[in-house]
Amino acid sequence: MMIHTFAAREVALLLGPQTDPLMRARQRAARIVWCGVAAVVAGFFLPWVHLELIPSKTVRRPAPPKASKPPPSRSRTHMTDFDRALTDAGRQITFAIRDTVRVPKDITGVMIPKLANAEASNTAMQLGELFTHKREHIGAKSYAVYALPLLAVLVGLLLRTVGDRLPVSLLLAVCCLAVAGVGAWKLLTTHVQSMGMVVKFAIGLWASLAAYVVLAVGAVATGLAERHARCQAMVLTGGPGGSEPSS
Repeated sequence: MMIHTFAAREVALLLGPQTDPLMRARQRAARIVWCGVAAVVAGFFLPWVHLELIPSKTVRRPAPPKASKPPPSRSRTHMTDFDRALTDAGRQITFAIRDTVRVPKDITGVMIPKLANAEASNTAMQLGELFTHKREHIGAKSYAVYALPLLAVLVGLLLRTVGDRLPVSLLLAVCCLAVAGVGAWKLLTTHVQSMGMVVKFAIGLWASLAAYVVLAVGAVATGLAERHARCQAMVLTGGPGGSEPSS
């Protein structure tokens, strides 16, 4: 029942026409908050990383020796070394192609735990390690990526329930900016190259981090709107106690 009442109140505030300046300020703040939450959740289903196959270098066979008839043992050893090097190069290229076929090129946030738990390829394991920093229990740790959208939903709910106090809204704004700042710094300073593959961060992850900045703006707007409403109420009632001014 409380959830239904809260949802009905938020929908009325977001979509209903507002003529009072204070209610319009509250409406703008609520729209910013929920737009930020929706953008973070939407970014979770957009590509987070993009995998690119590195073109392999052409393997050239060395030129034959100038001597018309090299010693049999030396020729046999030379050909054996060349065949071994060619086989190793072909094996690496084959592994890279298998990884490319097994792992999709565009990977969304919701796909990361599935790939990390499948342990289907070396690229999938390194991709999970990119977000969890260690390979121990990488399958369980990969579910930590759900914290990004869930935290946004939690911040939105807090702002629309207890965010009417300016210190609370400012604290939530600082948390959102910290998430966006630390996340952007990690993305800009991290470069991953696995066997024949380059991992690039895609639009979904950047959009989610940018949406946290929008959430921070919504948090500040919520706190200021509610503080302005209380100040105006105090002026109309004649003080914090709500008593009418004596004549």
